[in-house]
Amino acid sequence: ATDTKMALVLDKLRESVLSGNPIELHTLLSDHRELYLAHRDQLTQGRPGFDPLYLAMHYGEEDCAALLLDFGFPHNRDYDGSSVESLARDANYQRFSRAMELRRSGDTEKFRQLIDNLLQTCREEKLSSLHEQAKQAIYENALSDKAGNTLLHLCAASQDLQALVTAYTLALMGINVNTQNKSGETALHVAARRGQAEMCRALLLCGADPLLRDRLGQLPVDCAPAEAADSLAAIFNRYSPGLAEALRRGSYKAGVRALDLWVSPHSQLLPGHTALDFYSGHPSSTGAPDCPALAAAIDRESPFLDLVHNILADNTEGAKLLLRKLPPKKLHLDRRHPETQHSPLSLAVGNRNLALTRALLSAGASPLGLRPNGEPLANYAITSACQFDLLMMLVEAGVDSEARDPDGFTMLHRLIRTDIRPQHFVRVLQARQGQNVLLLKDRLPFSCELRTPREMAVRLGRRDLAEAMDSVIDELFRQSKSRPAKGLLMTLATNFYGAANFGPTSGSKDPVKEQFLSRIQLVEKSCGELFEAIRQDDLEKMKALNEVDYRDVNGYSALIRAVACNRYEMALWILAERPQQAAMADNEGLTPLHYAYLLPDLEGNAYIQLLTRSSPVVIPLADQLETLADMRGFVPCQLRERREHQLFRQALDRARSLDVYGRK
Repeated sequence: ATDTKMALVLDKLRESVLSGNPIELHTLLSDHRELYLAHRDQLTQGRPGFDPLYLAMHYGEEDCAALLLDFGFPHNRDYDGSSVESLARDANYQRFSRAMELRRSGDTEKFRQLIDNLLQTCREEKLSSLHEQAKQAIYENALSDKAGNTLLHLCAASQDLQALVTAYTLALMGINVNTQNKSGETALHVAARRGQAEMCRALLLCGADPLLRDRLGQLPVDCAPAEAADSLAAIFNRYSPGLAEALRRGSYKAGVRALDLWVSPHSQLLPGHTALDFYSGHPSSTGAPDCPALAAAIDRESPFLDLVHNILADNTEGAKLLLRKLPPKKLHLDRRHPETQHSPLSLAVGNRNLALTRALLSAGASPLGLRPNGEPLANYAITSACQFDLLMMLVEAGVDSEARDPDGFTMLHRLIRTDIRPQHFVRVLQARQGQNVLLLKDRLPFSCELRTPREMAVRLGRRDLAEAMDSVIDELFRQSKSRPAKGLLMTLATNFYGAANFGPTSGSKDPVKEQFLSRIQLVEKSCGELFEAIRQDDLEKMKALNEVDYRDVNGYSALIRAVACNRYEMALWILAERPQQAAMADNEGLTPLHYAYLLPDLEGNAYIQLLTRSSPVVIPLADQLETLADMRGFVPCQLRERREHQLFRQALDRARSLDVYGRK
């Protein structure tokens, strides 16, 4: 097995030498260092055509030869009178001496060490010193090594998790993102050859030109391996032709498209020029056509994009300086990326930057409605950052804790699947003056057996968390004489939290709790009768029973039932009496407006008008109802064209036919 692996790797190594690609060669040598050290003597199999160093010298690839010499490949091996040294003698030692000079200078090793240091700084989260290190590395090394590779080339070849932050930092510090090495490759070629989609996207955001060709005439997208070709092609298509090409053409349309995708105007895109200063001097000196409209667009977008790229580079001080200098209106703090739906706030959260998250919230950034990469912000903070202090900051700021991710998980469901401590879980429930305890009522979607957070914790063996939830509920019972505590308990009951979920009473029997639990069956029975009255189109009975905002185990409210069953008079009455139900979603995140779009146009249009800004009823936050997304990320109007999809046909059928316990 080792011999087979060695043969495959050696083939790739020889290909990189023959193509004159020192970056790919460096990556192979680094990735398979132990394998080469163990089998170095068996590498050549006694034939010069199998010796990478011999091939490098034969074809005059001095940079590749320097790397191989630096790695310790023997240069004195004899092949029936022919050797690396004989090749050097035949060439009057020019090639060999050049390679040995590169080796002695330690140039390649120095660059490799620099990029390792930068990545290690990121791993250790010494982010305050990262930018100083990058600046020093750039100035000390004149931007590139003898093979023409910048630090950005080496960073693009890395699969380190912190390479993205380092790439943004290097671009921010002044490395030309479109520098080509002696093989004609940019950093974008290197990332594409490795199939690294996120690195390609990062470089494109920094202004990398997707239309530059290498020495073989290949575009970066042409270098993609077969398994990543489709995904990379989609990314390149989205970012083409790029900001650099827009500047060369003087194309307003292409330039604005790049700016809308958050491509930085502060990176060096062309030799000696950023997009920002490209038109600020004398455009004619650059050979580009003048375009006042594009120049104005770049100037207008510059503050926001400067903030975004400082956040991407984790440059806390630089981002804070911008937040202090410029008003929030000019920074567009709630603007979202059209592809990933990130905002400046979610970028800071993804980088686990507590200080920058706090600064953005203080400056007015809103945590509401954000779904970076399809996840609600609270869930994104748990899965990407996994920092409790960061999550609590978002919770206290009013993040939408009930929003669902594509799996149907709310914030609490997602937290239970982490190693969170019970005391931290209690703090989440007690946040926002105790209102977060109502998150316990939210159940998983129909496909996940409709579990509450407590039921999920028990199922996953986290009884410590189940006991933590019970302790919070017991505390509410101890305070049940107070109006807020009594109101929270009744809300849980009317949302079918269920008697079993209220947990055992600690110690002796609690008469207050026992009396409350005995009422739960009456509450659930009233809800069942209410929803049956809606189904039977009994308006008077519905009015008599609609005493509170019921939500059954499916998450259905009376308004959702009325819309799904096409009961317009009932929907109008419910909305007039209980307008808050317009924003109440079921367990799949579907609101009444979502269901209105699932109805045929002739029926649905009346409900759409009723639930939007043209409604005859005053609805709180009516302008936001059209932006509320379900667990799949769809806003209501997107369901019109998807109403025939099986998933949504089934959702509408369930809202019409299931009882309050989720049974037919």
